Amino acid sequence: VLLKPDAPPPKVLGWKLWPTAIPQYELGHLEILQELEQAESQVPGLWVCGNYRTGVAFPDCVTFGYEQAKKVAAFVKGEDSNEPPTAATSEDNND
Repeated sequence: VLLKPDAPPPKVLGWKLWPTAIPQYELGHLEILQELEQAESQVPGLWVCGNYRTGVAFPDCVTFGYEQAKKVAAFVKGEDSNEPPTAATSEDNND
């Protein structure tokens, strides 16, 4: 998967298809995330959530969903502004 447009061409030595493997992000994914964050910062009450934000592994999805639900609940109660979602880091998962 190429995440940089100026990356050297890949060298294919062989391949194996894993039908149940975790998908990888494609070229342009970071730009899409930046556009989502910008839209969310401009529209109070807009949250775009999904596994493409923080990772497709089940623990990442659950953690992100839980954190976003807390932000939405605070917004609905009038306690918080609409903050863009933040990606989970390895430090966040070491609780």
